[in-house]
Amino acid sequence: MEGTNFIGGQGDTQSRAAWLIPITIQLAPAVILGIGILFMPQSPRWLANQGRDEETRSVIANLRRLPPDSNLVEIEYLEVKSQRLFEQRISQRDYPELQDRSLSSRIKLGLRGYLSLLTNSSNFRRTAVSVLIMTFQQWTGVNFILYYAPFIFHRLGLDASTTSLLASGVVGIVMFLATIPAVLYIDQWGRKPTLIVGAIIMGLCQFVVAGIIAECQDDWPAHRTAGWAAVGFIWIFSIGFGFSWGPCAWIVVAEVFPLGLRAKGVSIGASANWLNNFAVGMSTPSFVTAAPYGVYIFLGMMCVLGALYVALLVPETKGRTLDEMDELFGDKTGRNKTDAELLYDCMHEVGLLRAVGIEKSVPNLKEEKVDEIIHHEYPQGPAINRA
Repeated sequence: MEGTNFIGGQGDTQSRAAWLIPITIQLAPAVILGIGILFMPQSPRWLANQGRDEETRSVIANLRRLPPDSNLVEIEYLEVKSQRLFEQRISQRDYPELQDRSLSSRIKLGLRGYLSLLTNSSNFRRTAVSVLIMTFQQWTGVNFILYYAPFIFHRLGLDASTTSLLASGVVGIVMFLATIPAVLYIDQWGRKPTLIVGAIIMGLCQFVVAGIIAECQDDWPAHRTAGWAAVGFIWIFSIGFGFSWGPCAWIVVAEVFPLGLRAKGVSIGASANWLNNFAVGMSTPSFVTAAPYGVYIFLGMMCVLGALYVALLVPETKGRTLDEMDELFGDKTGRNKTDAELLYDCMHEVGLLRAVGIEKSVPNLKEEKVDEIIHHEYPQGPAINRA
């Protein structure tokens, strides 16, 4: 793509093909996706929800390239079936009056589930954490950097468009590399320390860049070293985001909700993420034009506020038991543990525990056993296992 930058030159003589060709090339994957999706099988989860069990098993077998009678296919099929049964039991328990499967009842079920996140004080606290964590994640300025990096670096004195684009590429590379230690060590560091340290690093970088721009913006050719220093701090900012708010914000959002409300809770957090993403993308270019260094001060302050919010108002979710999570959010009903026990019962009922060699051996379910089974069912980690 970089080569098209030279079509017709790099000044006023540059051809329209310099930007038309890259955009046209990027259309190709979308066309391939659009055609390919016509040949995709139905989702096993959707088929199970429609009661089409044999098709569910057949699709899983085809996706895994295994025979339908394979033990691995059977286990995955039972996982889908137990999750569907769990969702039905949650609905029957919470809303017994809306179980006639009419269109109006199904609509009301969906609305009631979301409303419970706002009307119940404990659930509202969880939802507030989810929404505010995602709000602060976006207002660190990360997508301002990612979306407008060439524009930013050009304003920092990197006049050559090639140099500006290369500097932009480094942002994505270092951010990706920074996520690796987070994946490996997040359970050792804890959620709160990771978010706080990341916010402090990002805030400091924003303030330093603001200072450099304020001092040097009138004569970048005479301050090329300062321009590259600002670029370096933007790269450090990317590292700070990559190991902290990038992955860890999503972990916290998943962990604060009980199993029965997790899908709806995470969807609200994701909506807050994209809404603020849109706001950042639309507002910051004009902000930069109006206040070239003020925008970095503002984003730095948002990082500071994010660090204070996490330090003072967000509970540490690392290693918390189900009862402890309920206690943290003032939930006296013990819903987290109750949902986990219900999921365990559903897995037992459909035969999943027998298929994986685990049987319910005691009448009084202990929390350790619940955690063990949920971890087996959801090996992706603490987002399900501990919260």
